[in-house]
Amino acid sequence: MARKKGGPDTVSGYFRALFEKHPDLLAYGATNAAIVEQWRKDHNGQDPSANVMGNLANIKSVMRKKLGMVKRRRKRRKAAVNGDTAAPKQLGRPRSSVPALERLEGHIDECLSMARGQQTPGLDNAIKHLLAARRIVAWQMGEPK
Repeated sequence: MARKKGGPDTVSGYFRALFEKHPDLLAYGATNAAIVEQWRKDHNGQDPSANVMGNLANIKSVMRKKLGMVKRRRKRRKAAVNGDTAAPKQLGRPRSSVPALERLEGHIDECLSMARGQQTPGLDNAIKHLLAARRIVAWQMGEPK
């Protein structure tokens, strides 16, 4: 007869029972050293394999989520802890140079004049999109830094 998934005689069942008995091991500052030591005691000094360590990490994550333990990101505090006194660098999208945007606007204007010169009713959507593209490019040229 096959074992039940996550039962007490599986690796995940072992770690689940351990975390239910000792929820303090789930704390974010805690290392896995105490858990590995307990594994060695319970398994005749056997070192945990890579599969067992992966299972440990997975069950630890699942149990944290189940108990509502969510780690919040704190970029500024982490920088202060590392000794960085400078303000955190603001990362944004890279800006194109104004001459490149002016060239792009010129090309869009040429395409727009060619599309209008065709006087084909099927190009109405293309003309609308070209106008929208020109507005976006013009807005980016005038966007403050």
